[in-house]
Amino acid sequence: MAKSTASTTYRGKQLDRVAFPLGGLGAGMLCLEGTGALSHVSLHHNPDVYNEPMTFAALHVKGAKTARVLEGRVPSWKLFFPWDQGFGSSGNGLGGKTYGLPRFGSAAFQARFPFGRVQLTDPTM
Repeated sequence: MAKSTASTTYRGKQLDRVAFPLGGLGAGMLCLEGTGALSHVSLHHNPDVYNEPMTFAALHVKGAKTARVLEGRVPSWKLFFPWDQGFGSSGNGLGGKTYGLPRFGSAAFQARFPFGRVQLTDPTM
């Protein structure tokens, strides 16, 4: 039986719940989300699936008006996730989150294990 070489591409609302694992057994956990964000950071055998440290990369192009975080739009479910579930309160400005920083207008995520690829597009970049 031949191996499949097809990749699955996720776009739009499909990106809301994509979390591609980058860690392995004994290495803790770190996931690349469909938007390009790093999440599910767990170390030392302490599961913390809602842990999103303020870690990101940004890009500034000479002549552009602003820099952009190398991520797509923040999924709306994160903005209104309950306070007691680890994300913070949107009514209080989501302290400790980077959700207000400018991001790319759209993203696409292509998965073909063990590789995940995020494609970011924005008309101003």
